[in-house]
Amino acid sequence: MERGQGPGEARQGPGSGPRVPAEGPAGRGRAAAPGPPLPEGRRPGRLRLARDLEGVREKIREELAELDEAVAGGDARAVEHEVGDLLFSVANLARKLDVAPDVALRRANARFRSRFHAVEAAFAGDRDRLAAASLEELEAAWQAAKSAERGGA
Repeated sequence: MERGQGPGEARQGPGSGPRVPAEGPAGRGRAAAPGPPLPEGRRPGRLRLARDLEGVREKIREELAELDEAVAGGDARAVEHEVGDLLFSVANLARKLDVAPDVALRRANARFRSRFHAVEAAFAGDRDRLAAASLEELEAAWQAAKSAERGGA
């Protein structure tokens, strides 16, 4: 705000022209405002990202469908090919989100190992008991490990 201006007033241009209200009728803003307010200024980028992400998501769905076809066909080479295409598409999604896919995968592997060790500990290190556990028991132990990891226990 320039010297001599009241709140809600701005000068037009760099000169000492007349003061004009910063807001038009009913708070709608001036038509010739120097730039959009910050939230509106970010919106086009967000919309563009959403469109980009939807395109990448569609590609992931397409690659997953192709993987399903390859699995149904029983061709190991085709399955490997489609898994590679799917991984590439997911890495592209990570890139669009400004996430390093290799770092994200390394951290996911570390979380998996940590949770797996917690599941083993839940069965007191008894491999026979662990091997005999039902899927429900294993899932409960896994969810408990996940919750503890997030600070929920």
